[in-house]
Amino acid sequence: MKLLNSEILEILEAGQLQRLTYWWLPAFHRGNAMWGASVGYRAMQAAGLALSHELLWDRKGLFVVSSHPGPGVRDAIEFVTRSHRAAVE
Repeated sequence: MKLLNSEILEILEAGQLQRLTYWWLPAFHRGNAMWGASVGYRAMQAAGLALSHELLWDRKGLFVVSSHPGPGVRDAIEFVTRSHRAAVE
């Protein structure tokens, strides 16, 4: 995952480059927790900068744990990772 600017985030999916933009997030979320979705998206950008220095993360090997219960944060993580929620407690 690589931060290109404040909106765009790069991640690999099955070895193919995916360029995500923040402006697609509202269509994915479709809820009323956009503040949480925005924070979640920015957190994923920060994690990408901190943890993938030389190679972009591939969605296949990405595992995210969050204790935030809100739907916006969960949707932002799912938007970036494309993984389905394994458990919500």
